[in-house]
Amino acid sequence: MENFITYDPATGEIDAIRTGPECSLALYPNAIAITAGVDRSTHHVVDGVIAIRAEPLVPSDAELKALAMAQLNGIAHSLIINRIPDWKQRNHTARMLELMVDGQTDSAEFAAIRAEWDWVKAVRAASNAATAAIQAATTQAEIDAAVAGFNQAIS
Repeated sequence: MENFITYDPATGEIDAIRTGPECSLALYPNAIAITAGVDRSTHHVVDGVIAIRAEPLVPSDAELKALAMAQLNGIAHSLIINRIPDWKQRNHTARMLELMVDGQTDSAEFAAIRAEWDWVKAVRAASNAATAAIQAATTQAEIDAAVAGFNQAIS
């Protein structure tokens, strides 16, 4: 027999569960079916299957915003680290300090390091602006627009 579950999406009530003898665990949107090790004194059991009523997993607005911001910040971090790894950023910081102390702020080396650092600041500024827009968003469309704006700004 094939495993399946039927339920009423309007109420979330489980109508029927069927499972074959080979099934030990099956996960469904609104139920978990287990055919072994069931304590019948604490669980409602139908034909050896536990029926659990659960709400569908729908993320809250705060969770959607947090996910979008985490993804956005991850992209910004990856862009920066892939172009200028941490070790190189530390070396640039030390080298810029040496060039400044030596009065070589008009050198080509100083300008090249400064250009890379300006790029890092631009990525961070785009990420910060998109994060602020996501925090202020009231709809999924506004969240999507903030992410799209970030992608456009960094491309």
